Amino acid sequence: MEQGRADRATAGSNLAGSLAQYRQLIGVPPHDLQPARPVESLLPRSLDDAYKIAESEHPLILAARANVDAAGYTVETNFSPLLPSIGLTGHVQRRLDYEYVPGQRYYEGYVAAGITVPLYEGGAVYSSVRQAKEKFTEAELVLDQQRLAVRATVASDWAAWDNTHAVLSASRKEVTAAEAALSGIREEARLGERTTFDILTAQLNLLNARLLVVSAQHDLVLASYAVLASIGRLSAATLGLDAPQYNPKEHYDRVKYKWIGTNP
Repeated sequence: MEQGRADRATAGSNLAGSLAQYRQLIGVPPHDLQPARPVESLLPRSLDDAYKIAESEHPLILAARANVDAAGYTVETNFSPLLPSIGLTGHVQRRLDYEYVPGQRYYEGYVAAGITVPLYEGGAVYSSVRQAKEKFTEAELVLDQQRLAVRATVASDWAAWDNTHAVLSASRKEVTAAEAALSGIREEARLGERTTFDILTAQLNLLNARLLVVSAQHDLVLASYAVLASIGRLSAATLGLDAPQYNPKEHYDRVKYKWIGTNP
């Protein structure tokens, strides 16, 4: 009995902490909550499909790939001072009443082209190009690391999600067996072959089995969301949430032609 009271006190403490965390994250106290459901309908059909989706949609991989492109452009930009440059200029002039003669017109024009070839620049440009190439190589290595890290996370979360199905199935079978055992013990107790202690023990076993089912259902929900996050699709748009979605293009469109001012 004392163990039950201790477990109840622990559960009450955990509930209070969960309520406080819910309010911190959501902003309002919990009210009329419903059991969460796994998002298995949004998951890919196989682990290989999960790898492909993560490769093309995961934010960390996309950011690392963009950094590689930016580093490549930096190499080209730093190399440009070493290339020849061509300039073209032109001039046209018209004079009326030339030499003070009424109606006399005079036109003058020229076109000039020039080419500039850098011969010596002190080594600064070559140094900046070498530095940019090293940064480009570093960005490629970071991209490879992100790919491997995301792939490992996908594999781990997928295995955990797949394992929760087996745990849930076994837990439900254990509940069925515990219910049958309790029914049999009660019948034996009615005939005088079992004691009240045996019935209480069987009820405790059934309660523990049901707790395992609830825990497995909880783990299945979390595992499904973890897989969705590992492939880069855990977003309000994917989940179909009724919430405003951030679109960076809207902010860009508001300020792309704005030369002065600090208002967004």
